[in-house]
Amino acid sequence: MTIHTFIDALRELLIILPAIFLTITLHEYFLGFTAFKLGDITPQASGSVKFNPLLFIDNLGLINFILFHYGWSKTTAFDPRNFKRPFLFSVLSILAGMFSNFIAAFFFILLIILYKPNPLGYIYNLFMTIVQFNLNYFLLNLLPLLPLDGGKIISFLYPEYNKFEIVGIILLMLFFLLNLTRFFDLIVYNIINLFI
Repeated sequence: MTIHTFIDALRELLIILPAIFLTITLHEYFLGFTAFKLGDITPQASGSVKFNPLLFIDNLGLINFILFHYGWSKTTAFDPRNFKRPFLFSVLSILAGMFSNFIAAFFFILLIILYKPNPLGYIYNLFMTIVQFNLNYFLLNLLPLLPLDGGKIISFLYPEYNKFEIVGIILLMLFFLLNLTRFFDLIVYNIINLFI
């Protein structure tokens, strides 16, 4: 590895890692915070209602994020039995995590539009990567596969769906290996081009 290759890799990590940490922390924090506010103390008791990325890093998910720009985090645990309305409040908690990523993406699009950072500079590349990763994470979690959020919502309606988690994991791995994320990439590209 030449010094230039090393410097380029380091620069990329200095953009990718903050974007990953923000993406997963927003998602898991707002999921846990919403569950706590709706009556379940499990997230707070487990220490998940903190804005700390170290709580949510999954090593394999982090590597996947770095290599493919898609990955996952440690899931914030909550107990639907502690809710007055278990299904509704469970879904609201999950949606809070998902839509925190959606909102964050548009917040950083707005920052780019308002402040117009240099397209060749660090700030522009960081903000664009944050937008991309948050939209990627939002779209990925729409898939109706366990252990993703879309699959969890189905499992609250049909508990027997939990038996198929291994199938969901296999399909998810195939999704990455067959590079089907390119369809999400196209959606993200078109969304960004609408505004920037």
